[in-house]
Order: sequence, then C-alpha cells, then structure tokens
Amino acid sequence: MKFNLFGWEFECELPADPVGFIKGKVIELLNYMGYEWPVTDTGVLDSWAGQWDSLNARLQAYLDDMEGAVTTITSSNEGDVPVAVAAYLRGEDSSMHSIETIAAAAPVAAQAYRGASTLITGLRAYVIGQIILDAVSIAAAIISGGASAAVSILAKKGATMLINLAIDQAINDLLGA
Repeated sequence: MKFNLFGWEFECELPADPVGFIKGKVIELLNYMGYEWPVTDTGVLDSWAGQWDSLNARLQAYLDDMEGAVTTITSSNEGDVPVAVAAYLRGEDSSMHSIETIAAAAPVAAQAYRGASTLITGLRAYVIGQIILDAVSIAAAIISGGASAAVSILAKKGATMLINLAIDQAINDLLGA
C-alpha cells in the first residue's frame, strides 16, 4: 500500500491481522518498559475447562452404560463365569476403573484451568494497576514540581505491596494452602 504524506511517498505492507499485530506490539512495548504482561489466552483456558467438564459428563454416561451391561451379564446368566467376568470388569485393573478415575479427576482439571484463567486475569489487572500508579506518580511529580515524588513513590510501593499480597492470597486460595 502506498501513502503520500506531505509530498513524501511511503510504501508499506499491512499485516493480515491488524488487531493482533497492534496487540502484539503493545505487549512488546509494555515488556520493554518493564511491565510483564501475561500473554496466555484466558479464553483457551476457559475452553479447556469446559471440555474437561463435558468429558466428565460423557464418561459418567459411559460408566452407566457399562454398569448396565455388567448387570445384564450377571442377571441373564448363571454360574461362576458371569460372576468372574463382572468381578473383573468392576476390578482395579479394568477399563471401568480407569474411566472412573478419569471421571473423578475431570472436575479437578476443569477447576485448575479456571483457576489459571482467573490468575492470568488478576495478573493483567496487576499490570494495569502498575501502569495507573506510575501515571499518577508522574502526573503528581509534574504538577507539584517534584515535591510529591517521594510521597508518590511511597504510595506506589504501598499499593504494590497490597496488590502482591492480594495475588499471594489468591494463589494460596487456589492451591488450598
């Protein structure tokens, strides 16, 4: 694409995804300025949590079907063989036991992904808070001619400590500590 700006000719290529390009450049700029912006996509984490929840429901349906089949085997047949088959299918080494274990772990995995998504959102809020505190500190120093710089630095340190404490508490709550 060619541009003419005040008589100067410019030629550049526009990216295929301008929004993604700008987002990437803003994150790069924030990282360059010393802010650690989390780039993890929370939508993906939430999607994975939903997939684990749906896996749990599907596995429970499979287990119900399998249990019904085992009950049919024992109720429709007599003797030691159907009882042995049912015992094997309900045993520790069976596929049913493996599916039960995965079904029991699925809600935990879903909750872990939701917790990670929440943590990423909290870290983003933390970075935004840092940027706002820095902007307020700079504005206060400019307005007061530098006299409030020490006070604004102390306020920023106190706010940063409170934010860090809140994040630590959230992490401890997620981990159950």
